[in-house]
Amino acid sequence: MGQHLAGKRLTAVGISLGGLGVLATARRHPRLFERLVLIAPFLGERAYVPRLKSSGEPPAGDDLERELNAVWKWLSDGVDGLSIVVLYGRGDRFGKTYEFLANRAPGVVMHHIDGKHGWRTWNALWGQWLARR
Repeated sequence: MGQHLAGKRLTAVGISLGGLGVLATARRHPRLFERLVLIAPFLGERAYVPRLKSSGEPPAGDDLERELNAVWKWLSDGVDGLSIVVLYGRGDRFGKTYEFLANRAPGVVMHHIDGKHGWRTWNALWGQWLARR
């Protein structure tokens, strides 16, 4: 890492599939990050969470599901020293996934507003989060 970042921890922001990318990167390199801000992160298709709930074990599958499994396990085990915020719209098509995450990873801070999985909602969420900083 460059000299200018030595000793500093980063805040990473990801939207939708980019949120999964941020989580996957932070899982591999947690000491690089201080905070993750995930705006409506993709955490699996709607069928993924019921399969995860029913078996208690991550479903086996392709590369994407293997990455999802690793991210869910990492979040469920507790992520010490890392602040994770999830922002989403109440009408988001992945809303049940975020509810499940809130129960499975209680250290994750959740914030939602009215809205769906789209830019209008994401822009509003981002603006609200920045205003609170």
